[in-house]
Amino acid sequence: MKVNIKLNMDGFSYWLGVFLAILAGIIMNYGILLQKQVIVSLPKEAKFMRTLIRTPRWIIGLILGYIVAGLFYILAMLFIGPALVPGLLALGIVVLAIGSVKIIGDRLKKEEIVAIILMIIATFLLSFSGLSIAITEYNFIELNFIIRLTIFTFVFFIVSIILELIQRKISYLKGFSLALIAGFMYALTDFWMGILVGLLPRLFQGLLLMEEIILFIICGVILIVTNVFAVVKLQQALKQGVASNIMVMQQIPINFIPFLAYLAIFLLTPPSIYSILLIIVGSILIIICSYLLGRRQIELEKIH
Repeated sequence: MKVNIKLNMDGFSYWLGVFLAILAGIIMNYGILLQKQVIVSLPKEAKFMRTLIRTPRWIIGLILGYIVAGLFYILAMLFIGPALVPGLLALGIVVLAIGSVKIIGDRLKKEEIVAIILMIIATFLLSFSGLSIAITEYNFIELNFIIRLTIFTFVFFIVSIILELIQRKISYLKGFSLALIAGFMYALTDFWMGILVGLLPRLFQGLLLMEEIILFIICGVILIVTNVFAVVKLQQALKQGVASNIMVMQQIPINFIPFLAYLAIFLLTPPSIYSILLIIVGSILIIICSYLLGRRQIELEKIH
């Protein structure tokens, strides 16, 4: 099977993928806001889950945050692949920050306004980097790719295990280590989701080979494992360290591992030196914004 990976940055499909990724991030965080609005308004004597599932606003938030946003996320992966989508999703943090003003009853600080502007700039830079991957045309069962994929995944699991041992032995590195583990798990989730989404068209067409079916099942298993560990480790990290610092450590793997996968796993060459600069600067800006806006994210998480 001939592998055909192409960059269609000027084409409609590329910009549609960018738009869908940004839209997924916005809808996901808006869904979270709707859920939090309901939660913060619940009387203390109310039965928590029973009341939530009977509240239309909470149900709408759940549907938007998981089903609708998830659909746009998958479509974005189909159009531009896993290299850009995680970074573009981050624009949704702006929605979370602005919306929290109403929920928490606070005002945006100057540094948070700066962060919102920087996040918009970061999204603009990532959009023009052109690092798309035609995952629906990639040969995922090619032996060398499987070897690279296995090594890539194994290395980050081993690093996560080492970090887990560190956080158990060295108390002052606990929050740092847990946040990095969460970041690695979220990054692996995005990467393996890209592979699973790339196999979907052939699955629906009934064209999957036995090797691809096995890979599809492995994707599902890994996605469950990485998602569970990501959520658990992030919550543990938030109990140990300063919220904004934790969010920064989490965002480092999420933003830089996709670029590493683009180069080392898919063996692609960026369209130009400017693409490398755009992706690096954009990712750094997202990390800075995560630090500046991290406080609001955690304040929302404390509402339960």
